[in-house]
Amino acid sequence: MVFCHIKNVLGKSRPPIPSIYNVLSCFGDNKAAQSIPNQVAMSKKGTATRNNKSYHFIWDWMCPTNEEYQNRVYNSIESASDAGAAGVHIYCIGFPREEFCTCPRCSEMKKASGLDWSEWRAEIVTDFVRNAKAKVNVPLSLLLPKEPYALRERMGIDVTAVEKFVDFFIDILYDKVYSTTYWLEDLAFSMRRQTKKPLYVQLYAGPPQAPVRNLFNAIVTAAPYCDGVLLFTGSEDVEKLQKDMISDEFCWKLAENSDNKGPYNILKKWSALQ
Repeated sequence: MVFCHIKNVLGKSRPPIPSIYNVLSCFGDNKAAQSIPNQVAMSKKGTATRNNKSYHFIWDWMCPTNEEYQNRVYNSIESASDAGAAGVHIYCIGFPREEFCTCPRCSEMKKASGLDWSEWRAEIVTDFVRNAKAKVNVPLSLLLPKEPYALRERMGIDVTAVEKFVDFFIDILYDKVYSTTYWLEDLAFSMRRQTKKPLYVQLYAGPPQAPVRNLFNAIVTAAPYCDGVLLFTGSEDVEKLQKDMISDEFCWKLAENSDNKGPYNILKKWSALQ
């Protein structure tokens, strides 16, 4: 599977790309936050923006209940599907943190719902994913943050509820070096327990690229707990990365000694393509 952003958290967009998975950030959008600040998510400590020193946001978040902004995202999702994308992959689907959103619209909607805070937020996120699914005629997938047990509390993402509307999940487990992998195994194991839907682990292979042996060890570590491993790269030469792995005896021994034969089969497949 090949994935490429057509809308990222910076707010940069490009036309849909046929035949591959089109990736869209939903409510993470720096550009929109600057141009329409009245649609940014709010808490009692201020807005969900990078300049709010009460938080440590690395991008800005739009309010998930704003219909105008929702429709912009739905249109992008629908356009990608209609353009012949292999699938649509979405992320940043929830609330920024557990305190959000307390804008007047959200406050009124929550009050009218009769639900408690956690239930109302989960309903908002689940409805968004349900509506997104209705916009596509191709597979819809969802990126999950690496926290496996507090997603509902922190971001309003109820995995059991939203899995009814997605074809598979991707669990993002990023590190720049992968010098230790016990945490990766723990998180992959825990996320695997959250859903019966196909689950892929996304590892970071972008700049600065982790040592080849470390990266392959991360692949071997994650493999038993998922249906496949995806590598996120930037401008790196993917073919060179493959060649480096298949030419390294350490990687072969690691794969051969693993109970899960997925990584070994990957090396064999890559070797046959050389």
